Amino acid sequence: MNIRIALVVLLSTLCFALTQAQEPRSPHGGMGGGMGRGMGGKPERLDNFRKMRLVELLHLKEDEAVRFFAKQGAHEETIGGLMKTRNDMLDAADAMAKEKSGDPELQKKIDVVLDIDQQIFAERQRFQKEMRGFLTPEQFVTFISFERNFGLQVRDALGKMRNGPGSMRREHD
Repeated sequence: MNIRIALVVLLSTLCFALTQAQEPRSPHGGMGGGMGRGMGGKPERLDNFRKMRLVELLHLKEDEAVRFFAKQGAHEETIGGLMKTRNDMLDAADAMAKEKSGDPELQKKIDVVLDIDQQIFAERQRFQKEMRGFLTPEQFVTFISFERNFGLQVRDALGKMRNGPGSMRREHD
């Protein structure tokens, strides 16, 4: 059973990785703005670990895991596209602001960025509503909590790595 789940996660990840490999690189940290993409093999391993851990915590059957990660992959792709558009527009607005040219297009670009922020929020709400219908209430809370905690732990670990090998010791002194 565990081998079948691992195989499902691996195939899901492979399919998602292939779609992401075709996406052009963004100047904002990789491909499409997703967590850890475009940084080599380690983020992929981290994502595989995250997926396997979710399958375990949510007690997903093989077919449920396939559907769950298909829904999550589509959501991440949508968010990634919106973030890329938002970042491109924000870069253009930032360049205009630095020129201090008084270009009337600047306000339009700001409005587009704010509109995209609303679209991102709406997509996240749509995805969470979809997940609430797909998962039990207990699974949904576990999923939301896991995503929050996993993201915090990854950011914390990356911060410690950036601060150097002695950073952990200094924090606990």
